[in-house]
Amino acid sequence: MSDQQSHIRKLIEKKFSIFCAKEGIGCDFKFSSEMVLITDWTDALLYLCLKLPNTKLQLAFLDFCLQTAPLLDEKAMGQIIEYLLRVFKDTTEDSRVEGKHYDSVLSSCAKLMVYCLTHSHAPSNSYILFMEAIDQIKSIISGSSNVECLISYAILFINIVKLERQNYLTEILDVLNQSENSPSSDITGNLSFLFQLFHSNKPQGQLAILLALVGIISTTDWFCNYNNYGSISLYILSMAGFSVDPNDHLLRGFNRNDSVTNLLQSKIVYSWSKKNLLNPCENSLEKNTKQFDVFTNPVLTYCIDMRGNYIDAIRYSASDTIENIIFYHLKYCDECRQPRISDNKSKISCGYLNEILNQLVSDSCYSRGTIAMLTRFIRCLSKKRVYRTTNLLHSLDSVFQAFVNDANLEICGRVVSGLMKIADDPSLASEISEFYTLITQNLYIENDPLINVWLSGLVDTFIRNSNETFHSTVIQNILPSLVKTNPKLLELLVKRCNNDSVKMDTDLPTFLLTCYHLLSLNGMKLNYCEYLSLNFLKACLGSYDNQLRLLALNVLVSLITKSEQKMILSNEKLELFLNYLRHDLWPDSKRIHGQIVSATKDILLHTLLIMKRETNTTNLDDVKSFHVKLVHILMTCVYPGSPASRLSLGLAGLYTVVECFYSVFHTDGYSEFTAQIMGCLIEAAQKLHRISSFNDENFKPIGCSTSELLPLLFTGLCSRYDVDRDYVLKILLRLGILKQLNPNYINKLWTDALEIYAQSSKPDVSPIAGDILRFLIYGNENVDETNQLPSSSSSVDEKAIQAIDSLLNQLQEQIAICEKLPVIGLMSVVTNKPFYAILSTIRSVIGVASLSSPLSKKNKKPTDTQTSSSASIKAESLCKQINGVNVIERIISLGLRISEIVLPVVGHESPEGVLLTSQQDVINDDIKTADEEAYQLNKFYEKTRNHPEYLILCCWRSVRELSLLMGISLVSYGLNKSDSNQMKPKEIFSIARFFCTQLLCCRHRGAFELCATGFTNFCTALVNHSVYFTIPIHWLNAITGQNLSLNEKSTNDCSTVIENIDFSLESCMGKHNTMECITRRGAGYPLFVQAILCADITRNTNVPTTTLTNTVYWLLKSVKTSLCNSDRQRSNNLSKCVLHLNIIRGIFQSKNLNCHTDKYLQKALIVALDGVGCRDLSIRNSSILFYSTIVQRIFGVNRSKAVKSRKNCLATSTFFKRYPKFEHYLVEALTWYSTNTKFHSIPHSSSFKLYSILHLMTHLLPSTQVAEIDKTLYKLLIWCGFNDDIRIRKISSLALTSIIHPSVIMTTINHLFDLMELVHESILVKRWCNIRLNILHGLLLQIYALIYSNMDVHDSTPSVYTVPTISYLSKSNYLTVINRLKLSFSWLNDSAYITCTIIKQLYMKILNCHYDQPIQIETNVISLKYEYLITHINILIDCALNDSENLTLSTTNNKFYLDLMKWTKSMNSMDLLTVALRRIYSHLHSTIAHSTMDYDNPDIEDINEIINASKHLNSSIFNKLNTLFSFQTLFQNFIHQYFRLHENIPRNNNHKDDEVYRYAFALLTIQLQQQGSDHDSMDISKELILSAFQWSCKQIKFLFQKMKCLNSPPIYLAAFIRFHTELITVLYNDNSGIKLGSHVCMLCALGNVCFDVLQHSHVCLEVKCAVLQSFRLSNIFIVRGLSYLGDDTRQVFLQTFDILIANITNLDSSKLRKLSCQIVQNILMLNDSKFQRVTQSPYILLDALIKLLLLHGDMLLYEHLLQFLRKKIRHFKELKSQLDNVISENAFSQTTLKFENDQLELIRIISDNITIWIQPRFHALYKMQHKGDMIEYWRNDVDQSLCRIIDFNEVVPFSIFKSDYVSLLYLYRFTDLSVVYLL
Repeated sequence: MSDQQSHIRKLIEKKFSIFCAKEGIGCDFKFSSEMVLITDWTDALLYLCLKLPNTKLQLAFLDFCLQTAPLLDEKAMGQIIEYLLRVFKDTTEDSRVEGKHYDSVLSSCAKLMVYCLTHSHAPSNSYILFMEAIDQIKSIISGSSNVECLISYAILFINIVKLERQNYLTEILDVLNQSENSPSSDITGNLSFLFQLFHSNKPQGQLAILLALVGIISTTDWFCNYNNYGSISLYILSMAGFSVDPNDHLLRGFNRNDSVTNLLQSKIVYSWSKKNLLNPCENSLEKNTKQFDVFTNPVLTYCIDMRGNYIDAIRYSASDTIENIIFYHLKYCDECRQPRISDNKSKISCGYLNEILNQLVSDSCYSRGTIAMLTRFIRCLSKKRVYRTTNLLHSLDSVFQAFVNDANLEICGRVVSGLMKIADDPSLASEISEFYTLITQNLYIENDPLINVWLSGLVDTFIRNSNETFHSTVIQNILPSLVKTNPKLLELLVKRCNNDSVKMDTDLPTFLLTCYHLLSLNGMKLNYCEYLSLNFLKACLGSYDNQLRLLALNVLVSLITKSEQKMILSNEKLELFLNYLRHDLWPDSKRIHGQIVSATKDILLHTLLIMKRETNTTNLDDVKSFHVKLVHILMTCVYPGSPASRLSLGLAGLYTVVECFYSVFHTDGYSEFTAQIMGCLIEAAQKLHRISSFNDENFKPIGCSTSELLPLLFTGLCSRYDVDRDYVLKILLRLGILKQLNPNYINKLWTDALEIYAQSSKPDVSPIAGDILRFLIYGNENVDETNQLPSSSSSVDEKAIQAIDSLLNQLQEQIAICEKLPVIGLMSVVTNKPFYAILSTIRSVIGVASLSSPLSKKNKKPTDTQTSSSASIKAESLCKQINGVNVIERIISLGLRISEIVLPVVGHESPEGVLLTSQQDVINDDIKTADEEAYQLNKFYEKTRNHPEYLILCCWRSVRELSLLMGISLVSYGLNKSDSNQMKPKEIFSIARFFCTQLLCCRHRGAFELCATGFTNFCTALVNHSVYFTIPIHWLNAITGQNLSLNEKSTNDCSTVIENIDFSLESCMGKHNTMECITRRGAGYPLFVQAILCADITRNTNVPTTTLTNTVYWLLKSVKTSLCNSDRQRSNNLSKCVLHLNIIRGIFQSKNLNCHTDKYLQKALIVALDGVGCRDLSIRNSSILFYSTIVQRIFGVNRSKAVKSRKNCLATSTFFKRYPKFEHYLVEALTWYSTNTKFHSIPHSSSFKLYSILHLMTHLLPSTQVAEIDKTLYKLLIWCGFNDDIRIRKISSLALTSIIHPSVIMTTINHLFDLMELVHESILVKRWCNIRLNILHGLLLQIYALIYSNMDVHDSTPSVYTVPTISYLSKSNYLTVINRLKLSFSWLNDSAYITCTIIKQLYMKILNCHYDQPIQIETNVISLKYEYLITHINILIDCALNDSENLTLSTTNNKFYLDLMKWTKSMNSMDLLTVALRRIYSHLHSTIAHSTMDYDNPDIEDINEIINASKHLNSSIFNKLNTLFSFQTLFQNFIHQYFRLHENIPRNNNHKDDEVYRYAFALLTIQLQQQGSDHDSMDISKELILSAFQWSCKQIKFLFQKMKCLNSPPIYLAAFIRFHTELITVLYNDNSGIKLGSHVCMLCALGNVCFDVLQHSHVCLEVKCAVLQSFRLSNIFIVRGLSYLGDDTRQVFLQTFDILIANITNLDSSKLRKLSCQIVQNILMLNDSKFQRVTQSPYILLDALIKLLLLHGDMLLYEHLLQFLRKKIRHFKELKSQLDNVISENAFSQTTLKFENDQLELIRIISDNITIWIQPRFHALYKMQHKGDMIEYWRNDVDQSLCRIIDFNEVVPFSIFKSDYVSLLYLYRFTDLSVVYLL
């Protein structure tokens, strides 16, 4: 081989390798003998192109090489052109023959041909070469609808013409200028094609030619004069449809609804505007500007119209064009070029720019395109600096005046308010934030004082707008954008928020804290927060809102850690942090938990570093005091019965404290660290009031400090969660606690852990054993050898093996019992020393290296490894022989025996309900057992029979522990490649036997799913082992029946194992009669195969996915073959097909295999659909599950069930490009159905397949570029709509919308109308009545779907952001559709023609109005049926509420709206009124909640939410409600007349009218809330309100009497309570002459009813919320003063107080808890102004409420609180005694003592407040002891009330917090005789 050939080969090989890596294809080519002889670079390139698999890759490789190729000569270019022409001709021929489109290939080919044709070394005969293919090129330009093809071949054609004619541009323009009636005789050659094209109806080809001309014309020619058009550029603009002269013969009417046409036009105008900026002529400025303004008006109009186009390319091109036009105008406009240094004009002086602004905002203000263009507009002005931002804001203000009608707003306020309306749409968040930030930055750069007003406008708008979406847009987008652009902008905004003129609002704290947090992240210093009040921050830290609390916490941490001043100045902030922890110690989620721990860590590291370098004693003491307080607060979380979240946070915090101390002080030595941390922990622990756990002197620790800490840490060690116990264990090991323990106590712990805890049957007790043993085994490893105890002289491994050996002995005894007595033995082991408890302890001892926690993973430091890395047993210790058997062999042997014991249970056909019952164990005389042992066995056997669920629980947990032990723990030791102690083949075979047995025979889901975890790890170790890597493949072959081969050859070392592999599987599967489990989705079989495949892809081979690829291919082929076979009804073949379907579904579900199975999605989808159409039920069910998996893989998880989301859809063209074979399959399947369903139904099983296909099509979207309808699919979907199954008709109508482009909706609807008329007139169809009705119903459904279907284009939950299809229709087109329905299809409303009610109702739905114009329905009222009348009522209500005009001003429509009342009275039906009120209420619900309402079945859960939110509704809505149903009409004519609660009226027992009462009371309440507001129509007379109140009081009395007799509260009860409460509120606020005592009596009557309601067993959440809402009136009691109330009234108030406490501490219902907090906050606001800002957390409010009530309630409330405390303490004492009776004596009593609510915190709050209140009275008592008779008064009154109720012995066990009140009782009981006398 010559040097030249070698160089070519290396160059080609390098390029080919790079290309293959880029495209992701295999690079395994070999040079043939022909390639060796090639010496030319071009020949080698073209030869290699032909070796690629498809034409698309060939052209891509050629393009890749040409970009980096050496200099090519003329010959080389000729060869490439000839090759490209061959490819072009072959592709066009294939497209013609096959009828398919190869647009991407043709487009790539055209681009390469243009490159070669315009190359500097293009051959001289290029024109001749291309003329051979000119006809195909012309046909593509004339007929293609693909944009890329049109543009590419238009450019190619123009370049060919350029070669043909020297003066090509002039001749082309002359041809285009020729009129059709007078063609020129010299038009020949290719110019004749242009003449024909531009005088034909092919606009897309015309625009493509014009776009090519724009690109090819030089800059010099572009501005040359041409005829009367001024220049060539303006002439081409006129040709493209943008002429200003309507009589211009060149003007063509292009279809603006066609997306391809719009895309081409947008590219033309963009290229045109871009070239105009390059105008070199600077002389005739006036002429340029004049021509520009005249000819750009049509372009401006077009671009503004396209700003909201749904195609991104069109929208971006329009925005770029607008930007270029503005730049051009600013360049030449005389007005804009004037200097403006002292310009005081308010608006932009240029009329042209103002006109652009008006056009932008006039039509569609609130859209993405509008904001994008406004942003471009501002950016252009800011770049040129010709106008100030002030001028722009004044111009925008004049534009937005029509949208914002608020005279109180300033200029900036109106602009911001107008713009921020767009922020309600979350999809526009980024656009509006960019827009607002750009204006703000410009104002800041210009140093304009208007920036303050501009920023204040945002704050004011934020306060006024309560929309959550708007708030999230501001907080998540606008504020970060401001701080990213310039942090100074956000600082200015903070100053405006803290201005006195800004009104404080409930939402403003979140706004402010977000600003502070963003500033802190960007390096905010302390002086930046001069506006941040610590009181305000304290209120936010105690907020009920979690997000606000976390924001405040982040700001506080930033203030502390980034402070540059001395520590003494941060003491207040540190106290704020401690106060925050005291009230936020039970986080709701792991995210909050993690943030609190992270904040604690940051503050600790900051303060510890200060403490380490601090020399001032005062500052040092302050820091140490802070650490002690912090640890003390964390310790208060750790106590028996602590809530799980609180305990976890406390332990995580303590672990963080220890690790922070270690990271700071470990460099100074371990003794320094120990001294610092132990001093802090001991001082904090001493402040806890705890009962000593070491009563026996023999067990007391050596160190006194340990006696304080060890009970606390052991309490945490009893947690139910592994993470908490890991925290405690790491703390114990880090602190070296073991060295301070008494040897006797260590021995006791060792014995108890092995003999008691490890054998406990309680799942919350047995895990403790492993942690205690790990502590005792590894506790001395991190301690100096000089400090180790004598008792710890044995090595770590010896102690671990000793513990494992003891546990294995216990396990062997239990196994022996079960093997002797299979039934009684297993049943007794379940409740006495179960297998899983002992196995879990063994696994804990072995797997110490797996110690982990979320905190250590997230914040892992090098020091952490020192604690856990050495805490693991050595492999040689497990392999050491003990009595001839090593530990691994013994564990495996016992594990197999346990597997055989539990297999009859977990492998049962119904394992969840199995209970072993057999008498064989009892009557067998060969088994000798002692009497005591037999008694114990029978005792535990009977216990299990009484609780049969324990049996399956014990068995599947045993399988889980064995799986983790064998598959993870043992495998990590025995199959470690670097370790010499390897497992023997026999041991490998035994582990394999266990996994195969359990996975292939087990039927319990929990067992085989957890077993699969260990099996996956086991297989991974095997496939990566040098000897055993072939074993899993043999299992795979045996289970699936395939014959997979391996690339690597196995060694002889594993031959003894491989010989028994197949036998192993056969023996395992043969343990049960049934090999496969059909009813349980294959049980463990899919997981078995999935585990092997997941393990196989981890192999270090060149082709790791070969096994996976072959398995998937074989399974799909097997299923397809089974579905095609006619004898699949045989049992074996049926079960095999179902099993393979379940296996392949599991493979496609696996996330680990997703990227490797994507290429089989198309084939899998086809197989799944074929299976769905199978007649066999089991195959069909498995196939449906498989189909669901594939659909989820392709389209993702559904975002919403109610509406289709764009994120769950693909464009039709994109979908069929990804899966090209499915398009043919889809057409073929639908064709079969349409052929076989002509006037007869298809088999029922086939309907499932048809439905699934149509369901798949609903996930498709119409192509954005092709506006034409796919006629084949269109006809087939129309035919599917005629199906006799209504479900298929409905789904086919939705599928039809996936292929109908918005531009052809009107055409499609007209065609469907024509079909309906054809069906109506057809004599043949009329013979079959049912078929005719099905056809009509299907067509109506398709029309309805095309008009009213919604799509969530922004993936947002509220439907207000969904885009209805009707938005693509103009109002005139919509009315055309409605009018045609009314006039031409009125027979659909005639019962003589249509007997189906569903069709009539659907017809009325389509007639419903969505353009705020009532549709008049001329129908005889009397002839209307009841069901049909309901539809009319709903339409009338919608028209009334959607009408934009005031109903009182519309005279012509009054009769139309009042028909509702006439129909209701004429029918004399309460049900019709129910329909009307339900419709009104649904409208209110949808208006307030912004959610989709299903008007046929409205689901209104809580009526309180609508009543509360209706206070903020628009006044126009209330005016309409008052017109329909005024307060007087609804109350007097309906409620007062029909609603009675007298016992003698029998109609009360009929509950069918309860619904209408519910809606009526709710509507009356909503109207009452508006009393006294600005709504004129809501001015209700006081006499009417008094009358309603008197009537309501009477009904309250009757309701109080009837509540005890009702089985369940009526559904109107909540609304009635709200109505009565609102009446009292109105009367109380109006001061209508009613005395305060009367109001108190009203509350008492209402309170008595509410208390009875809450005691009802069937009361719902809605009623509870209504009752709590009535408690808002409790402030009347506070104003009145509790001491002046009567006994009955006091009792009502105290019951109210108890209910509020119960709900404010209720953890079960967050809704009731939040509502209670709001009520208490409203009460507190009357006395303390600090509660007016932020709603506080429950315990802060509770503390303030008790203080307030003690202040007003005096001794009355004091006694009540003591009674309350005593009840709580007695409840805990009884609960503890009950639980102690259940807990066995061998368990920790603390572990099962848990409380549902954190009532201990409640006790602490009450006792502390009593202390503060009673202390002055104690001091007064001492002073009066020597004053004679006065002592008797105090003894009889205050003192006896103080101490006569509570018993100290009941309080002590629960004084975890060492409450001041408890301490006070303790002190005086033993020191003061007078108090002892009183006690």
